[in-house]
Amino acid sequence: MSYALLANAAEMDEDLRLAMEVNLSCPNIDGKPPPAYDTAMLTEYLEAIGDSKSTFRGRMDADSVPRCGIKLPPYTW
Repeated sequence: MSYALLANAAEMDEDLRLAMEVNLSCPNIDGKPPPAYDTAMLTEYLEAIGDSKSTFRGRMDADSVPRCGIKLPPYTW
């Protein structure tokens, strides 16, 4: 959802260069590890990000599609 809002803003203003960071290194849920330490959760996040990006890739100029960075913890496997 967040990526869609970002991409819609970029689509409305072609001069606007936006990017998004997805923090998978911080535990946001008590008692659960960071998503990057759980292979199933990491896969789910990466697939969702890929799906969101592919939705806008066909509609927007390649330079206008917002970039997406992934923040990972220092120790991943």
